Amino acid sequence: MIREQLHRIVFQPAARSATCSEGSSILEAARRAAVPLASVCGGKGTCGKCKVKASGSLGPLTTQELGHLRPEEIQAGYRLACQAQVQGAVEVEVPFTADVAYKTALPLLLSGLEPQPNVRKLYLDLPQPSLEDQRPDLERLRAALDCPFETGSLYTLRQFPAVLRQAEWHVTAVLVGDHLAALEGGDSRDRCYGIAFDLGTTTVAAYLVDLNSGQLLSAAASTNRQTTYGTDVMTRIERAHAGGLVELRRAARETLNELILEVCRDAGASPRQVYEAVLAGNTCMAHLFLGIDPHSIGVAPYVPTLVEALDLPARELGLDMAEGGNVHLLPAVAGFVGADTVADLLAAAPADDSRVRLLIDLGTNAEMVLMGRGRMLACAAAAGPAFEGARISCGMRAAPGAIDRVEMVDGRVKVHTLDDRPALGLAGSGLISAVASLRREGFINRRGRLQGKAGAELFASGQWGPELLLASASESGSGRAIVLSQHDISELLLAKAAIEAGFKVLLQESGIAVQAIEEVLIAGAFGNYVDKLDAITVGLIPSLPAEQVKGVGNAAGAGAVLALLALEKRRRAQEIARQIEYVELSAHLGFHEEFIQAMSFPEIA
Repeated sequence: MIREQLHRIVFQPAARSATCSEGSSILEAARRAAVPLASVCGGKGTCGKCKVKASGSLGPLTTQELGHLRPEEIQAGYRLACQAQVQGAVEVEVPFTADVAYKTALPLLLSGLEPQPNVRKLYLDLPQPSLEDQRPDLERLRAALDCPFETGSLYTLRQFPAVLRQAEWHVTAVLVGDHLAALEGGDSRDRCYGIAFDLGTTTVAAYLVDLNSGQLLSAAASTNRQTTYGTDVMTRIERAHAGGLVELRRAARETLNELILEVCRDAGASPRQVYEAVLAGNTCMAHLFLGIDPHSIGVAPYVPTLVEALDLPARELGLDMAEGGNVHLLPAVAGFVGADTVADLLAAAPADDSRVRLLIDLGTNAEMVLMGRGRMLACAAAAGPAFEGARISCGMRAAPGAIDRVEMVDGRVKVHTLDDRPALGLAGSGLISAVASLRREGFINRRGRLQGKAGAELFASGQWGPELLLASASESGSGRAIVLSQHDISELLLAKAAIEAGFKVLLQESGIAVQAIEEVLIAGAFGNYVDKLDAITVGLIPSLPAEQVKGVGNAAGAGAVLALLALEKRRRAQEIARQIEYVELSAHLGFHEEFIQAMSFPEIA
């Protein structure tokens, strides 16, 4: 019998390690070690985004690596994690871009709200049993509570005898809705917590809330561990349908549990006293979290298994919170307009606001909702992963070291990075900023082509055609030059065209002119990082006065928190989901024509 050769792979700077068999890829080892490497293509070797610096015993460079790595990167020891095969002990240096999600919590749009949560804690001083009073424990509890309730889980019932007697019948009953979720010794009414999740395709945010006061106690964000299986929804749908559903569900669950522990640790709270979670995410993320194959979402006619709100036991879903706790999933609208969009509207679109407004949640799948004149119309445009850094020559997600702003000053390029770190790559907001600056200076024409200008020597011929140097190899934090290429501009133009065509179709369907839009809301990270004038310059949003454009931060997270704090908000979420009229762009006769017309940048005023 041949014994399998096992080797240890260490990932720095996190000092995480994994043991894997000979011939495994670095990407497979990263999954074992829970190191969230970026992998747009899910490990096929076609995207080139899983670059790492590796030393040790590895197989030879593959054809895919030779196609994606520059000579100076090969010289420095860079490999594609999905292609490099382990043949012995290996040490891997993970770029900061791939290892850490940008942790700054996006601002929550929470106004003063009187908490009316689904969780109640009631302190009871029960009469002790005697020969004269031989009522069963559960009957004794029912009499003291004097309100109807379901007995909850078998786990909760099993705790009854010990908790009641050890606490000498002084206990706190925890009711989640009409279910008895827990029985705790003593008076624990002051410790009552809930958690809200924004389960994003790339980043997951968690918000721990005191359900008594409504106070936000702690917030954290983390890269969704599913990104190692593909950074976009369609890649994950394919992976799940091909037999990877269990591992994708596990990755989502591990991400959520890691965040539960983090926010509870920061607030000094026990996860066992987190009694309810509310989750907002796109329809595919919700399916994967539940372990439902999302294949039908990815093929025409793009029909999900379910979109309605759900209440499920936390224990059944594997979340590390109160064993008898509840998980509420907000309702979705369609296969590509999910509960995150409903949560956006719950937070940022009050029912009593009758103005004509357009909400855009920018991402790989850009969801848009046009509100006004008694209607809400929604669509989803396949903008592509350019805003997340995919298919951009030096693209990356918003993380420390990402270029988020580019200016032309006296004919020279000036860049700004998140956290003022040495440049590591170009974030989506930086891509928009760079193109807008070059467009205003006349270096990019309406068709998106780089063009020279007298006295300017900003461009060189690169791997993908003409390039603008943003940071030299000696200036960057990775030892690699950071550039904007002609190919990158074309990718942005495609994304912009899809989004512009999407909101113009909504305007057509509603009979509203673009000039009638009174406010544009930009949701998500872009609402914080992208410059409004830059977005208008490239045509990503309608050309309106800048004061009519508003970034609303993580409105999806805010909506999830509101639904956690007030049952009335959950009812409102269901009303929103029912009221939205979904427009399928792929079946709309006018979409293709609008897309073609949008394949150019606006005129510069």
